[in-house]
Amino acid sequence: MLSHDQVRRRMSKLSGVVTWQHDMCVDSRVGSTGPCATLVHYLHPRCGKPRYDPVQLERSGGKINVPQKAFATPPIGPQLQSRWKSPDMARKMHHRRDKATDLLQEHAEGRTPDVCDDILSGYAYLDAVQDGRIKERDAVLILLMDGTQLLRNRTSDCRIYGLILLDLRSIIPGV
Repeated sequence: MLSHDQVRRRMSKLSGVVTWQHDMCVDSRVGSTGPCATLVHYLHPRCGKPRYDPVQLERSGGKINVPQKAFATPPIGPQLQSRWKSPDMARKMHHRRDKATDLLQEHAEGRTPDVCDDILSGYAYLDAVQDGRIKERDAVLILLMDGTQLLRNRTSDCRIYGLILLDLRSIIPGV
């Protein structure tokens, strides 16, 4: 049986999709990305705790920086790019564009769709396409985020997010 690390490395090699690991505050308030990537101490008003394990830092004479906490992020770009690798999947990635074209044509002809079956049928989306805010070659994603407190006397220490790619037709039967 392969270890988790072996499976992760093989999947990354096959798909081209990797994960980025970032240091984060021990209280899960701030991540070391963007402008915070080089900070040694965090600037969150309720934290101010060291980024690196002080014991490891002291033992190594300040040479070994071991983060106290980290999180992994799979970047969305390579995942989207991998969808265009096969001709069949590339055709499926045109669902959003094709549906918008059909709906806008119906509106131009003065016809009203029989069913508003998903977000792509809504005026907010269709207006964004007509105004050029969403272009033909754009990928459209919905971001869902939530956090929860897992232990009674702690601040939220579990964050969950998900992305829904609108360019593909739903795989749920009947939807």
